[in-house]
Amino acid sequence: MIAELPERLQLKINKDLPLANHISLFMVRHANGDVAATNLHYPKLGSVTITIAKNDTNEEDARQMQRLLGLCHGNVQQRYQDCVGFALKGLSFVIPFCKPKILKRLGSISPEVLDAVISKIESLDPYEWDSALKEGYQVNFRTVVRALSGKPATEGNGDLSIVNSARNKKVGLAEVVLGWLHFLKAALEDPQGLLDGGNDERFLKASAMSDRLHRSVIFDDLLNKTDESPEEMAKLRMDLGKLGSYSRGFQLLFHVLSEPCRAGASPLKIKCRLLASPGTIKVKTAGEGWYELLNQFALSGLSQVDLQLSKEYLISQWANREHKFVVPEAVTAAYHCEMQLLDHLKAQKIYQGIVGVSKDCCELCSVAMAKMSSQANGCSWYASRGQGRVYVGLLPRDRELALHLRATVDTMLWDVLVKLRNRNESPVCTTERALLPNEGHDILVGLFEDW
Repeated sequence: MIAELPERLQLKINKDLPLANHISLFMVRHANGDVAATNLHYPKLGSVTITIAKNDTNEEDARQMQRLLGLCHGNVQQRYQDCVGFALKGLSFVIPFCKPKILKRLGSISPEVLDAVISKIESLDPYEWDSALKEGYQVNFRTVVRALSGKPATEGNGDLSIVNSARNKKVGLAEVVLGWLHFLKAALEDPQGLLDGGNDERFLKASAMSDRLHRSVIFDDLLNKTDESPEEMAKLRMDLGKLGSYSRGFQLLFHVLSEPCRAGASPLKIKCRLLASPGTIKVKTAGEGWYELLNQFALSGLSQVDLQLSKEYLISQWANREHKFVVPEAVTAAYHCEMQLLDHLKAQKIYQGIVGVSKDCCELCSVAMAKMSSQANGCSWYASRGQGRVYVGLLPRDRELALHLRATVDTMLWDVLVKLRNRNESPVCTTERALLPNEGHDILVGLFEDW
């Protein structure tokens, strides 16, 4: 059984701080013990009031606490050292996504909330899941992977675990994420079952990759691969890289062009932007005949897709953007060429190489390239690689894809934690109710639909 929620939760959080930068440890007053309050302060997090029992020290509890401290960073770890010697037995506390061996102490997230998250992710089109997660259904995958696998709190470690797991299991990134969510849900529903080994059918099923995701061609292709030859592994790497590039490009273009999208233009079609001059696309592949491939691409019809969006409108959108022009947005204009070209190269069974888009590709690329080269830092790295003229996109390495994942999965739990805090501070809420305030259902509905 999951531990009951504490009577009070004294916590101030910074919603903008990535959850994986710390372990949020919430301790509350023990109902029948001699207590002492200790106020700790995170420079970047805010104030956390921890109430700990003085008596009945338990060595095993102290060791568990010491292990938990190993997951904390720097000065946060140092600030918790004084807590180790105190008794933890019978004390209610909440640690989001901590190690399985202490899940029996948790009361962080209800299975019902995870059910809603899992169901929503599984109902999405595979091309949309990452965009949807970014807008509100995210779970801190880094923390999940790191905690459930017992990994240390190394920067980006959990993201890289997801990428490696996808590669090793020949599945898509969404599949790995869903597998962890199912596993976590089963652990929360039956912590003792996990402590006993987690070998029953429910845990085995939960830890496997979900079968219910509506997979796209790219996911099906990955799932059916059994060949681990260098060529196949290179193809898998390219597909994973494409997934990261697609999701980033779609998300950013969707926001930049939100008005025409709401008017009926599908964000999934934005990748097929007009190519005013396909011949200016520069391609370098590992094989011979790249010029012939380029000509085939130009004749394939992909460069003639009409999105029913005004080219002048798109150019004006880029030209009039404010100075907050970050790297991903700056390079997104080039994706409309790169992604189509990667599709074509994949069809020709070429899985390695470099794709580049000239500044002369179209006016939209010209504006983006000018924006990039004008940046003092950040975007200048992209521009300098092509001397300010050519956008060069190497297929992303695992580490780069992991960093991209980290940038898209840091915000889901903040709203949930805030609602949990509000629920515990509200006199009209009882412990028998769901782990959300009275308006929790409406909040979840809005969270899942407003993207």
